[in-house]
Amino acid sequence: MASRKRKNLSGDDLKAEEEFESKLIGIVLLYPILWDMGHSEYKKQVLNGAVWEKIGKELGKSKDDHSSTSCSEVFKNSINSRRME
Repeated sequence: MASRKRKNLSGDDLKAEEEFESKLIGIVLLYPILWDMGHSEYKKQVLNGAVWEKIGKELGKSKDDHSSTSCSEVFKNSINSRRME
């Protein structure tokens, strides 16, 4: 995957990232407000932000944790890298 090659991850780090991405994608699929453009609340940024915050908490990521990429960015990067394969 393109994004992973750039990060030069290997071994346990790569496995941990892949597991995190898989778990994240599974959780995001439970919230159509984030991905279903036909959803009545899809464009409501406040609601989307609240859902991303909830997902972050589920995954142990704080929105104030600036040392790590936000869950929404990880999700977008993961989807984009899968499209590039």
